[in-house]
Amino acid sequence: MVLMYNRFVKHSTVLITCILLALCANSQSIVFNKLHFNGEVEPINIDIARPTFSWMFNCEKEKLNVKQLAYRITVSSSYEKLENNIADIWDSKKVLSITSINQTYRGTKLKSAKTYYWRVEVWGNKKEYGKSIIQKFQTALFTPTDWNDAKWIAYEEIADSAIIVPAVHQSGKKAWGKRLNVLPLLRKDFSINKKLKNATAFISGLGHFEMTVNSTKVSNDFLAPGWSQYNQHALYVAYDITEHITNGKNAIGVMLGNGFYYIPSQRYRKLTGAFGLPKMICNIVIEFEDGTTQNIISDQTWKAAPSPITFSSIYGGEDYDATLEQTTWDTPNFDDSNWRNVVIVKGHPLKAQQISTNIWSEHESKLLNKFNDSVLVYDLKQNMS
Repeated sequence: MVLMYNRFVKHSTVLITCILLALCANSQSIVFNKLHFNGEVEPINIDIARPTFSWMFNCEKEKLNVKQLAYRITVSSSYEKLENNIADIWDSKKVLSITSINQTYRGTKLKSAKTYYWRVEVWGNKKEYGKSIIQKFQTALFTPTDWNDAKWIAYEEIADSAIIVPAVHQSGKKAWGKRLNVLPLLRKDFSINKKLKNATAFISGLGHFEMTVNSTKVSNDFLAPGWSQYNQHALYVAYDITEHITNGKNAIGVMLGNGFYYIPSQRYRKLTGAFGLPKMICNIVIEFEDGTTQNIISDQTWKAAPSPITFSSIYGGEDYDATLEQTTWDTPNFDDSNWRNVVIVKGHPLKAQQISTNIWSEHESKLLNKFNDSVLVYDLKQNMS
């Protein structure tokens, strides 16, 4: 009995030791603090075939002189698959490398407007190990056909004789006059009758735009999209609007501004030019839980009306007439029977915008003087241009 007991204790000790060693080998001693896909955190407008992965990590218990010896990147078509260690899009396998910056994607060809999920595992030089949380990224619209036959729409089309490209220095010809234009509101109603999974708006509004869904602005972007040589290409942005869409009736609203796309011949300006009048194109890709999709595109079914902004210039500021406000114009039950139908206009080739146009800081203003009810002077506490 004693001999049998000693053998049992001996074998049990070996078994427990092996289990502990296995657990230690896979213990989470590396903690990730930065995970970037193509230089961003969970981007949604990736338009290149071979994007990159980067990561930074710390070690628990403040270990010193720890460095990466190997990594493994896995990419999947769903969160659930990757959670279960199924990498159906790409598995880099274990790569012996100390580099953790700009590791290139080398998996299967990425599809347009598709969400993917990824994570990275790292092995350290002192037997450390870590597996990151799962991150996601979404691709852009790779080809013109991916826009699903969306059209450039506007309040009105510019006459060919009014196009001024390249722009001229300062005022240009006196015969051109003030060249004032309508700054339009565009709207579209649609309905959702199934359980929503994801919704992404791919949109370009020239020269600049703001987008709302059910009267809520979908982003803190400002002066989007970025500037470009418009007669060669225009930039478009992508917004995740899933949380803004409700079951039943919905409304999309887009307000357009001039920017550098159209510069009126008034007030201070360095340039006077016109690539066209304000216009917009969009493709809203809606995915449902049952695997089906719905596209809301810019077409002739949209409606247009002048906005309360009566003047807009990239150099000369803007005028806003509050008496022209239509407060519920971007809500589902708004009566747009007095609005005109949009016109289909000429457009530009499109490229996905890869820069941020977010608001980075805000400055409070202080009222310095009130001369009368219509003339007030404010101190913005910041010199800006």
